[in-house]
Amino acid sequence: MEQSIRFYRNLLGFQVQYESEHWSTLLIGGVRIGLHPRFEDHGPQGGGWVSCLETSNLEGLRNLLTSNGVHCSEFHETPGGVLFNFQDPDNNRLQAIQPGTTVESLTS
Repeated sequence: MEQSIRFYRNLLGFQVQYESEHWSTLLIGGVRIGLHPRFEDHGPQGGGWVSCLETSNLEGLRNLLTSNGVHCSEFHETPGGVLFNFQDPDNNRLQAIQPGTTVESLTS
């Protein structure tokens, strides 16, 4: 839990509202998320939904994450903007998107 709290707070800018070893609540931009350790004996592992964070500085966020040892995919252009994929310390899949931009505008 401590590693995930540091990741969301220090790298992604979430505010920690509550923290314990069994449950933590974080807030960013009016959105609250809860972190809970994985139940080893409940259901399939992996898959499911992917949370996507919107940013106005996709390249800056990707640089921050990679400089802190987080593996990030290459930029990928979608109809809604450009995104990249990454994972938190617990291997939860995440994406970051910058709406209304193109890969060319980010890399030029």
